Amino acid sequence: MTTSDQITKQELTNIILPIKEKYPELEIRIFSEGSDQDQEIFEDGGCTFVHAGKKYGSCDAVLIYKDLIIAIEMTDALNRGSSGSAQTQRFHHALGAVKKGYLGIYYLRHGKNTVQPVLYGMAVNCSKYSSGKYLITQDLKIVIKLIEEYAKSKEDYNSYLTDLISKMKEKFDLAFTKNYKDSWENFAEQRSLIIHDKYVLKYVSSNYESFTVSSKRAGHITLGEFFLGKYLLEDLLLNKKKYIFLLPRLTAADLKKLNKVKNEDKEWLLMNNEPNSSIKTIDDLIGLPKNLYATIQSIKTKPMTNGTTARKKYNKCMNKIVKWLKKNKFNFN
Repeated sequence: MTTSDQITKQELTNIILPIKEKYPELEIRIFSEGSDQDQEIFEDGGCTFVHAGKKYGSCDAVLIYKDLIIAIEMTDALNRGSSGSAQTQRFHHALGAVKKGYLGIYYLRHGKNTVQPVLYGMAVNCSKYSSGKYLITQDLKIVIKLIEEYAKSKEDYNSYLTDLISKMKEKFDLAFTKNYKDSWENFAEQRSLIIHDKYVLKYVSSNYESFTVSSKRAGHITLGEFFLGKYLLEDLLLNKKKYIFLLPRLTAADLKKLNKVKNEDKEWLLMNNEPNSSIKTIDDLIGLPKNLYATIQSIKTKPMTNGTTARKKYNKCMNKIVKWLKKNKFNFN
C-alpha cells in the first residue's frame, strides 16, 4: 500500500519541479521515504525546526527561495479515516518554523473526510501572535503562487498571504456560527474545555500507556488536543489567563515517571514546556471527593472506547468535576 508520505511528497514534487528552471535559486528539500535527513535540524540541511531550545516535529518538505522559507507538513489522512482529533496531531510539525518567523503550511489532501474547521482557527491565531505565518490548505498549488508573488515583491507576497489567512478565518467563523452558535461556552462544552475567569482548562482521557505504548499512538493526538486549546483561545496567547491541561487518569507519580522516561521525547517536551501552560493530574485537584478519585483510579488503565463501562464512568466523573470546577469548589496545586 502506498503510504501517505509517498503520495503527498510525489504530489508536491510534481508541482514544484517544473518551476525550478524559472527560479534557479529555489532550494527544494524533499527526502525519500525511509531517509532520516528530514529529522536533521533546518540549519544542518534538514526539515526540523528548533525554537527556544525545543525541537518540533519534522516537516515533509522545506522550500527556500532567497530569504523566503516555507516549511510544509502533508498528509493523506482524509482518505484514511481521519475525521477528528487525528487531524490536529500534525499541527505542531510546521509550528516550529512559524515560531522562528518562517511560513508554515499544513496540507491535507482532499479525501473522503473534511478538514476540521478548528485547524483554520488555530492557524489564524498562530499567524496573529507568532513571528511567522501559518496556512492550512488543501491546494498545494498555492506554494507556486506564494513563490511567484514573492519574486515580484514582498508587498505582493504579503497581500496574497493576508488574503489566504482571511479566507481561513472565514471558514472558521462560518463553522463556528453553524456548529456552536457563535458561543465559546457551547464550544467549550463540546470540546472538553472550561473557560474560567482566571484560566482555561482542557481535559483529555489519555493515561500513562497513551504516552509509553507505541501501538496506541496517543501521544501525538494528545499533543494535538493540547495545541487546539492553546491556539484557539486568544486570552491564552495574550497571557491573560493560564492554560491548564488536565490529564485526570494520571497521578502525580505517573507524571513524575513520564518526565523521566520521556525526557527526550519531542512531543512530550513540547507539551510539558509550553509557556503559560501546565499539565495537571487527578492529584492536583484539591478537595476532590474520595469516591470520585477512587472511580477514576479504577479505570485508569481501561480502554476508553465509546460505549464501554469505563468510558461511561469516566464521563460521569468528569461531568461532576467540570460542574464543580465552574462553581469554584476545587483548587489546583
